[in-house]
Amino acid sequence: MTESEIWDWLYFFEENFLNQLKCRSSRSTKYPVVIESKGSLIRGRYCRTNSTQRSDESEGKTQIDFLIKSVDLLNDDVDWKNMNVGGEFSISPSKQVSRDKFLQLSRSVREAFCAQPLRRFMHGLLMFKEEFELWVYDRSGAYSSGRKSILQAKEMFVRALCSYLLMSNEELSRDLSISKINGQSAVRIKGDNEESTQLFEIKPYPLVRPRSLINRATTCYETQDKSSMIKYLWSRSETNAEVQFMKDALTVPGVVKYITSDLVYQKNKHLESLNLSDAQPWDLKAEEIIILSGTNYHNMAPPSL
Repeated sequence: MTESEIWDWLYFFEENFLNQLKCRSSRSTKYPVVIESKGSLIRGRYCRTNSTQRSDESEGKTQIDFLIKSVDLLNDDVDWKNMNVGGEFSISPSKQVSRDKFLQLSRSVREAFCAQPLRRFMHGLLMFKEEFELWVYDRSGAYSSGRKSILQAKEMFVRALCSYLLMSNEELSRDLSISKINGQSAVRIKGDNEESTQLFEIKPYPLVRPRSLINRATTCYETQDKSSMIKYLWSRSETNAEVQFMKDALTVPGVVKYITSDLVYQKNKHLESLNLSDAQPWDLKAEEIIILSGTNYHNMAPPSL
């Protein structure tokens, strides 16, 4: 299929199947869908961008063919911070095109991670004429389903596409630790053992955040009163050594004072269901720097819906 034919099919699928999930209605259609009374309504919508974007700190261009965002957002409210799922299309199934499209998708995911620094992982989709490939990105790398035939694995393809659109923010791995209280960003930290739950009002934009795709660096938010810093970091174990060191140093003058901590997320939540028994690494064998730091200084082009 050409990219135009892919979009024709996506619009057909949306019009005849997905639109029935946007609201509870008894209106009959050509292809009726049974909706359970407590079933989930559709939460996402897919769209395409009209032009290519260029990152301020990147040698190449940052562009994406396909993305999914929340149905609650306006048509033109599309940028990296709103991207839930990304995708790339090509009519060529060659190995070189597959590599190029994977790198292009990776650049887009990098920009999304830069705009969403607390995002745990992100789904991606590649389509090559009569084949598709599903990807999951996190801060440790990318994991693929392998190439699948659209005809032979059509159930997997349709289920994946529908799942992307039905997922909640938690299932999409969006951060839920920061909430809005009276218009202000706030973090509620439960603490561990004898520590009590504390609420911190923070500034909406991080003071420090990782800008590369594969990165375990910290993300820091300053509190509104500038008295404290909220630090998010990936730890190699449940027992965070840094927290213990800070507790041990509470009586030492001149050392940053530890207040409280909480375990927000564990990576095995999204990796434990993956079967990696026959997984093989993909060596891109690239001499040049392919993916640089994300910028998030620009907005994406208006979408075509």
